Amino acid sequence: MSEDKKSGGDEFEGQEEAFFSSEVPPEQPAEASDENLVQARGSRLRSPVLSLVVVGLAIWLMLDFRMDLAYFLSSRDVIELGDAADYGRHPPYKTACQDDRQCAAGQFCGDDGRCALPINRMARITGIPLVTRVSKSRVWGVARNYFPLMGSGNGVFISVERKEDPEDPQRKRGVIIERPYQGRLRSLKEPAYQHLREYYIQQFGMRFPDQCYLLIDASQPEDKYPYAILYGFLALLVLFNAFTLSRYVWLRFKSQKED
Repeated sequence: MSEDKKSGGDEFEGQEEAFFSSEVPPEQPAEASDENLVQARGSRLRSPVLSLVVVGLAIWLMLDFRMDLAYFLSSRDVIELGDAADYGRHPPYKTACQDDRQCAAGQFCGDDGRCALPINRMARITGIPLVTRVSKSRVWGVARNYFPLMGSGNGVFISVERKEDPEDPQRKRGVIIERPYQGRLRSLKEPAYQHLREYYIQQFGMRFPDQCYLLIDASQPEDKYPYAILYGFLALLVLFNAFTLSRYVWLRFKSQKED
């Protein structure tokens, strides 16, 4: 019995000695821990190249959609442009000006010192479309017809949605339709309409004045709300990736400074 107790005591003492004599791994210095933390955080960050690509693409889209956002935010008041024939008889660009008061109603004084029509605003003009010079296209799945307005000197065009109803007057060539057209006013000199200008030049030998416009019939500012939503999403995407990039740079700078 005594031998069992003795052997048990020796075993306990051996375990106790082994426990207290076991080597404890040395604590890492604080600098090493910070460095590891920086590396760990940096490894969790997305590639800065990817963030730069995302920011660049988002900014490019925002610049591409800026006119649509501006139209969405523009005034809902309709600018009255009168009759298209008046534009042909008295083109705004032939009137020199120093301020808007020297221009006709619905016009403004441009940066070049000549009167002009306000683009990217909702406007109304009355005229007769020259249906024998129609151009057809499909934009975002919507079929549209383009006509110059008679008497405007090729200075005002309209874009109307093409109906599929064969009884619709738009599909009857030679039928004269005179009515007010109301919608978004754009400059026909914009790059987006270069193909339209080239078509009329090649097909009809048409010459365009210094200022020429396209009125997109039935296009309202509130129709552009998807662009406003997309613009807000892109802005948030730019801010998030800018924060990610700044955090990445700060962690790298802190790591190099500690080294």
